[in-house]
Amino acid sequence: MNSDIERWSNLDNIRDTWNERTELLHRFIPTDATTILEFGAGKRHLETLLLDSQTYIHSDIVKRNSDTIVQDLNNLPYDFLHEKYDVIFCSGVFEYIINLRGLINYIGKYTDCIVCSYANTYKDREISKRNGWVNFYNQSQLQLILLREGFSLNRKTIWKGQTLYLFTK
Repeated sequence: MNSDIERWSNLDNIRDTWNERTELLHRFIPTDATTILEFGAGKRHLETLLLDSQTYIHSDIVKRNSDTIVQDLNNLPYDFLHEKYDVIFCSGVFEYIINLRGLINYIGKYTDCIVCSYANTYKDREISKRNGWVNFYNQSQLQLILLREGFSLNRKTIWKGQTLYLFTK
């Protein structure tokens, strides 16, 4: 199964209503974090919320501008990170990752803090498939993946049926 590059190439498929989720997740970013890497950056709303003292690095499946780190997170092997980040931010990303355990294992080597969202994909696989979601973990299974990689759950909240998380080592 391949990632849906065509879908994500069109900015019209990145809903402005997702900004609310980004804003809520932004509150989970530790105030002393200076480097934030966002996967699935889309329209880069997170960048508008950060302090001037924070460095924003963005990655997406398609080139958004000359600074975009282009990376298909379903493309193995992973070898695209080369430095540590205070926070790796993944809003609306994990549902689309085929090998989520492998990705968490990889990014866990480059951060001690993951701020992320995850929808309840296990509830209705047909709806999940229509959304393009490729894994079907429940919330407990997702948390267990991160716990096994050395992360602790520090904070969570619910937004429109999705769970928003702060995991730290």
